[in-house]
Amino acid sequence: MAENAPRGRNTRVRLHGKEIVQIGREEAPTFYANNVLLQSSVWDVKLNFGLLVDSDDETVTVQSIASVILSPQHAKAVSEILNTQIAHYEATYGLIPSDARAKEASNVEGE
Repeated sequence: MAENAPRGRNTRVRLHGKEIVQIGREEAPTFYANNVLLQSSVWDVKLNFGLLVDSDDETVTVQSIASVILSPQHAKAVSEILNTQIAHYEATYGLIPSDARAKEASNVEGE
């Protein structure tokens, strides 16, 4: 596989003593999202990313951007990595303020 790997701007990191090479990064789409809807079942966890388009007292309109489906094991690993990155960010730049409205509006669905 390494012989046929595309050349160019590949990302290389070391993890647990192994080199990980991420290829095809320049072709991967990049999105901005300010809304996430989480759905889970015994088999997977689905993250639906979107953009908040409009909001009033009764309705929130969100434009769907992309969905990512993970195994529960992978979702847990991503959660642990995200928590580590947030802790590092806050140690460097200060606490990220929590928005009570975001907690109140959080939407977790089970399938």
